[in-house]
Amino acid sequence: MARIFAALKGDFSSLDNLREMGASIGNDEVSFDVALLGMEGCEDQRKKQEREIQAKAQELKINLRVLKTDHLGVKEIVEKTPFYDMVFFDYASAFHFVDGEDNSEQLFKILIGSRCPVVIIPSNYSEVNNLIFTYDGKDASIFAIKMFALLFGKNCKDMEVTILSVVQEDESMFGFERHLMDFVQSHFKNVGLKHVYGEEVSTNIHDFSQTLSDSLVIMGAYDREADTYKERPSAARGIIFQQDTPLFIAHH
Repeated sequence: MARIFAALKGDFSSLDNLREMGASIGNDEVSFDVALLGMEGCEDQRKKQEREIQAKAQELKINLRVLKTDHLGVKEIVEKTPFYDMVFFDYASAFHFVDGEDNSEQLFKILIGSRCPVVIIPSNYSEVNNLIFTYDGKDASIFAIKMFALLFGKNCKDMEVTILSVVQEDESMFGFERHLMDFVQSHFKNVGLKHVYGEEVSTNIHDFSQTLSDSLVIMGAYDREADTYKERPSAARGIIFQQDTPLFIAHH
């Protein structure tokens, strides 16, 4: 059974997203531990919301428990990640940890520190039908694909899969794509390879994802030291700021 940590706002808006995520894996094979955001210091309200969310989760047939948390920040979330198969946010929760303020840098610190894959989805998330495996020739991208296959391969094996590489006009193709194709085809039935030519990797990946309905982008990202992202941001950053693309991000 996959064990997923989810940090959510204290309302019902994210439960349908959890249900869809559970359906992608198989509801009988996933359990969610949920921490309610913005409930610190509001014990009566938190208990009321907890009861309502538990009841709604039971109605939606989601295997869920609400965690007791006095404080939930970057440090607390990162410390939990080795003990989960995946961390789950929707964009509304990820960008607004406290009092509705924009705390996007906290999200990026979690992505760097996480020791398990992180999934971020928009509020209008629907069940995935197309998978986009981004490949830049680096180990992190292959690792992300492996992690996705381990978590989702059983229930997603019949989905359409695109291995997407963004390359320069004068750049030779990555040498291991044939090996990667063989690996992906061992887990998924319908696999294609796509090269997009351009210099704006974030924009190219985002724009391609918008051409496919109900897509999920799988990326290897945030595997470098935190200080390096100031001068050389991850390609995932620009996609995250669009807040309209479901992402699965993993690194060693």
